[in-house]
Amino acid sequence: MLYSKIAVLSLALCSSAGAFEVQEPQSLPEAFRGAQEDVLQQIKDAKLLQAATHGDDKAVERLILTGAHVDAEEQGVSALMWASGNGSTAAVRVLLQYGACVNAGASSNSSALLRAAEAGHAEVVGILIDHEADLKARDFWSETALHVAAKKSPDLDREFTQTVKVLLEKGRSKGLALNARDSQGYTALMAAAWGGRRETVEDLLRAGADATPAAKTTGERAFDLAIRKGYVDIAELIALSAR
Repeated sequence: MLYSKIAVLSLALCSSAGAFEVQEPQSLPEAFRGAQEDVLQQIKDAKLLQAATHGDDKAVERLILTGAHVDAEEQGVSALMWASGNGSTAAVRVLLQYGACVNAGASSNSSALLRAAEAGHAEVVGILIDHEADLKARDFWSETALHVAAKKSPDLDREFTQTVKVLLEKGRSKGLALNARDSQGYTALMAAAWGGRRETVEDLLRAGADATPAAKTTGERAFDLAIRKGYVDIAELIALSAR
């Protein structure tokens, strides 16, 4: 758990503003004597992770200025990744202002950009791209940020449609792989066609997405997937784009 390393200090961590203040203990248990500096650093870093998770940008800045590591992380998840996944725009800006690594976690199937895209936080996605987030970073299923934003249910269409638009608008000049394929051979276009995301399909086709790749297991293309799911209007769009 996030605070297991310092639980022995009996310092309650809660979501109130006061929880983000770091108090130096008057005395330490025997096991911690001689290690007070390390213990206090762990507390500051844990507080920063909590503040970033809650989107408390003022607490984030205060903790960084008082010594918390801007790239504090727990089990591979950094403060920036927490703030990005929760759509905490102000906290994301503060962390980046103080030098947070925008691509932390990208080598281990996660990143701030992937988390923001998966949650449909278009503004945060744009901020991260402006700070050189790796658009080719992939998750456990080898999906990029474009994949995860394009495949969401039509019930969540507005947020994720806008996220795809931001990825296309800001990412094309920064290495966005429009036709990247995941572990099953799916592209973002195929994912959007399967999910019934008409506007996203239109945006991807307009940006030049290739409709010819086929899934590894079934051999289906974006057109076939749309037909199988009953999205005839989307299948027609794809067919017309191939002319």
